[in-house]
Order: sequence, then structure tokens, then C-alpha cells
Amino acid sequence: MCAGYNPQALKGRIPKRTESRMKWQPLCFVALFGSLFAASAGGPVDPGSAAIEPHDASGSPPDTLPAIPDSPLLALGHKISTTPHFLILDAGGHDSAQPELPATLEESYASFLEVFTDLGFPVERPAERLLWLCFDGRKSYERACTPGSGLDLFWLDSHYATRSNCVVLVDSPEQHEAGLDRRRVAHEAAHQLAFNTGLMTRGVCYPFWISEGLATNFEPAETGERFELPANPERAIGLTRIAEAGRLLPIDELLTLTEIGPQQAPLVGEIYDQAWGFFRFMLDRDPEALGNYLEALRPSPVGPCPPAVLHQGFVDAFGDPASLLQDWESFAREAADEASAPEPVAFSPSETDSTAGRASSASAG
Repeated sequence: MCAGYNPQALKGRIPKRTESRMKWQPLCFVALFGSLFAASAGGPVDPGSAAIEPHDASGSPPDTLPAIPDSPLLALGHKISTTPHFLILDAGGHDSAQPELPATLEESYASFLEVFTDLGFPVERPAERLLWLCFDGRKSYERACTPGSGLDLFWLDSHYATRSNCVVLVDSPEQHEAGLDRRRVAHEAAHQLAFNTGLMTRGVCYPFWISEGLATNFEPAETGERFELPANPERAIGLTRIAEAGRLLPIDELLTLTEIGPQQAPLVGEIYDQAWGFFRFMLDRDPEALGNYLEALRPSPVGPCPPAVLHQGFVDAFGDPASLLQDWESFAREAADEASAPEPVAFSPSETDSTAGRASSASAG
């Protein structure tokens, strides 16, 4: 059971829809198999690193973590910065990390824990700082992907690697000049936090609507918006357009999809929008059951999971999917009712929405 579930915690935290229906947003989850590294307490930060004062979203003193991950990836850091909950490595050697990144990560951390704690989901604080690697371009990242580095030569410029438990952030000179992409950072931080707070288990095969649904629900819609399940008009408008065009995935397929194959590559953006919407729909409809479903998936065997097993798991938690179909289609058609953005803007392939041929249980984009 989802102990301590508090439905009142939803009120005032989530943008409301017409007829008091809450609006929710999707998560983007792609697949990367990095190399597993051991994490242990101890190990001082490099003396040349600069400690960064965190942004305290709650107004209370942050809890600091003495533990530093013991990873071969630390050798990549030309500059190491610490916050109370994150370790940021400038792996490119040219101030690859944006100056706003530490405060943005701390705000994301605080809001993630606050949201799920208030909802009654069983979350725990990470035991050590979470690792982020910042590169100043694709070539810099490729040079770092040596056999002993713990990194794979992955096709996404930015992603969360579950097996190495780090986020890789690659900025081109143009992207670096444009400033920090808060939306991308929030998305990847949500993936990493989900796997380090007990909500999800690294290596377990999750349905796409869970993995990417959760992360996209933390994408801030505007600069300055806090990371509290923000409104996502781009996703909402995209979902409504899909529904009105009759292109929603069959519900049984949506429930069991874990990867996007080559035949689905042209529809990547639409699949992300549907993952966003269905996660939000299920959290609106029965957040306690959603919490129980996540709890039931945690001890699942590592590796691929047959669709029949995922389907039965959904039935056990929520009942017959056919009973949801009419309400889900209505939700999708009405998702854009209160959206203000004129055009949907999906992630580009260099960020999160290109997932052809990748298994979502391995990493997140």
C-alpha cells in the first residue's frame, strides 16, 4: 500500500482543469546502458573544487551529505563543484557547467521530495550526492568514453544513465551561449531522483508511460517557474491534437510499451505526449493506486519484461484498462483547454524524444 497517502496534498499544487479535473504532464524516458560503478561513502572533494552555495527553495537550512560517490568518472573532472545534494563535474575543461546549474538542481531536489512526500508516496532522501557530468560539446564527450570511464558512447547529447547513476549534460557552444535549459535539467533531474529516492529501481523495466511520464511532469513551462508538477502547455496541446486526429495508441499498447522501435520513430514526439498525459491522467484518477503500482514494480527482476506481465501488473493495480478508455480519451481531447502556448514544442532528438530501438528500462533522456 502507499502508506500515508494524502489526497488533500493535491489541492493547490497542481493546475486545475475544467470541472475540477487536474491536469498532468508526461515524462520522457529513453534507454542507455552505461557501466555500473560502485558508490561508497567518504572521499574528500578535490581541493581545487569550488563549493557552491545551494538555492534553498524551502527557506530552511539544507541537509548536507558527507558522502562523495567513489567513481572512476570523478577522474574526468577538470573542476568539481559541490552542492548539498549534487556533485557537478566540469568534464570539458572550459567551464562546461552553466553557473545557474547548482541552484537549479537544488530547487529541483527540494520540490521533487516535497511533492511526493506530500502525496504520501514512500520516498527516501538519497544517501549521497548525485553525480552530473558537463561537457562542452559532443567531441569532448566522445573523448571521455574510454573503456575504463564508465561511460558509453551514447547517441543522446543529454541523458540519465541508470547503470552509472549519473546525468550527462552536453552543450554545444550555441547551447552554452543561450544559457541553461531549465526544462532539460528538470527532466533529467526527475529521472535521477526517481531512481535514488526509492520510487523506482535501477535496472527494472518500466512502462514508457511511467518512466517518461514522471520526468516530463517536472518540466517547467516557463523561466522562473518552480519545479512543482508545472503546467506543460506544449505537451497538453500535442496530446489534444493527437486525440482529435484519432492517433492515440491503443490503450493496451500504451500500457506495455517500454521502447520505441524503428517503425515508431516518426511518432516519437506523439508517444512522449501520450506518456505525459496518461501519467497525469492516472495520478488524477487514483494517485493511491499509482503509488501502489510503483511500489509493486520496485522488486521486479532486472531486465526486459514481457508485455503480458506488464499488462497483468496494471490490471492488478488499476483494474480492467477497458474501463478507463472513455475517460482517458476525454482527458486527452480536453488537455489543451487551459493551455496557453500557441504551438507544441517537443524535445529535439539531441535531448529526449529520439528513442528508436532503445529500451526504456536502461536509461532516461
